[in-house]
Amino acid sequence: MKERADFDVLIIGSGLAGAMSADRLIHEGLRVGVIDVGIEQNKSVAPPRAPFRDLRERDAEQKRYFIGKSLNSASLEKVRVGAQLTPPREFITEDTEKYLPYESQNFFPLQSLALGGLAAGWGTACFTFSKSEMAEAGIPAEHMVRHYNEAASRIGVSGDRSGDSAEICYSALNQVQAPLEGDANAESLLQKYHANRAEFRSRGFSLGRSCLAVLSSPLQNREANPYHDMDFWSDGGKSAFRPAFMFEELKLRPQFTYLQNRLAIKFREVNDHRVAVHCRNTVTHESEVFYAKRLVVCAGAINSARLVMNSLHIFDKRTNILCNPYTYIPCVNWDMFGRRGKDRRHSFAQLFGAYEEGGYIATMQFYSYRSLLLFKLIKEIPLPVSAGLLLARTLVESLVIAGVHHPDRASPAKYIEARDPHEEGALPLLRMNYERSEAEARVIYGIERNIRRTLRRLRCIPLRTVDPGNAGSIHYAGTLPYGKGPLTTGPDEKLFGTKTIFIGDSAPWKFLPAKGLGLTIMANARRVAERVLEDLKKSA
Repeated sequence: MKERADFDVLIIGSGLAGAMSADRLIHEGLRVGVIDVGIEQNKSVAPPRAPFRDLRERDAEQKRYFIGKSLNSASLEKVRVGAQLTPPREFITEDTEKYLPYESQNFFPLQSLALGGLAAGWGTACFTFSKSEMAEAGIPAEHMVRHYNEAASRIGVSGDRSGDSAEICYSALNQVQAPLEGDANAESLLQKYHANRAEFRSRGFSLGRSCLAVLSSPLQNREANPYHDMDFWSDGGKSAFRPAFMFEELKLRPQFTYLQNRLAIKFREVNDHRVAVHCRNTVTHESEVFYAKRLVVCAGAINSARLVMNSLHIFDKRTNILCNPYTYIPCVNWDMFGRRGKDRRHSFAQLFGAYEEGGYIATMQFYSYRSLLLFKLIKEIPLPVSAGLLLARTLVESLVIAGVHHPDRASPAKYIEARDPHEEGALPLLRMNYERSEAEARVIYGIERNIRRTLRRLRCIPLRTVDPGNAGSIHYAGTLPYGKGPLTTGPDEKLFGTKTIFIGDSAPWKFLPAKGLGLTIMANARRVAERVLEDLKKSA
């Protein structure tokens, strides 16, 4: 076993929380190390920088990145969690079956060991939680507006604060660039919404342009979005924020060390002022130990809990898991039927919608459908493949995908537990279960029925509702909830019963509103990093 140098702070994980924690702590001049497996993209599957239509019509090598060597991207299997991962993004889930085992009959989450974690392919949607939502989640609201805006300024966010949906979705933001240009579908839907705005608002529905971690104007060494419609395939120009971009900057700082190819296995407190993290080098397979004054665990809600359970030897004990229920509704925008859309477009959510009924808020993200290719849609059309392809080609410019998110709360039927691995240098297998109550299912069914009615009022005709499974939103939280006792997080953001271990991701949250988590994870990570700074100053 090799012992390594000391740090002021060690961070486990390179996702949104890990990147933002490191950025905040480095700003104070601390010696920071990030422990991460850090699998990176295979550059051989990266597409050229060119518009989607040009590549489809002219590039003889397009199958290399559109389909992939294994042809996984063309599978006609049942829709699954992570089906939106294109061949250039498949590195995000590489080696997770090997190092992050789990078993379940009804919950199949997406996990990552990549540089940037799941955010290496996140949809960039930016939301802020309201004060009541933060209170239910357990997040102290004090200073969160500042942290939201500092995070938004750091990563670059574009949006329209004057849109109706901004009231619910991102009212706390003022550090935003101009919104991205909408495509023909988006402009058509917005026009219909504003023509009958009073009626839609009376029904509890609001609509506006998307707020995204995507640049509409250049920022430092990153370019504005080129509107190539290749955003699911390429990070060309760095328009959409990825944590890897932040680590490129941090690596230039002498007090920062990126400890790549290390899988964190467990931690132990040496004393009240020092913590040791035991790792497995995934290249040499050697055991290594790193030391620091403080540890911030940012491995993602599921794997932060896995690491804590292994470190504290807490096995066969259940803890919560939260995940936003999610479905998506392919629709035909009737006013776009037979018309050609603009080639100049981005691939991210064009519009955000919110539907409120009796205090219950569901949100919608509206995507146009083109660059994900027709074969991904054909399998959802209840026709033979040849007929489905013909129909899809006819409808493609008028297709709208409405992704619907619902809030989630803990229940005894939503849990994970770890099994003792009985093996040094390995993480435990997790057992996972996620079942909604009949009452939850009824509410979701009723809300989605009313949402489909609202879509029809927009002349956006629903074709069907697709459920990708219980883990489909890829929004995970609640595994180390705020509380007092084993497997909880204290109000000081420390793992209960510890002096040096902080939880920096969404694991402590006790509630998930129907909103993307990315911006709140980053803002909260900055807040936790400030708690770490305060704690270090007290012990100095």
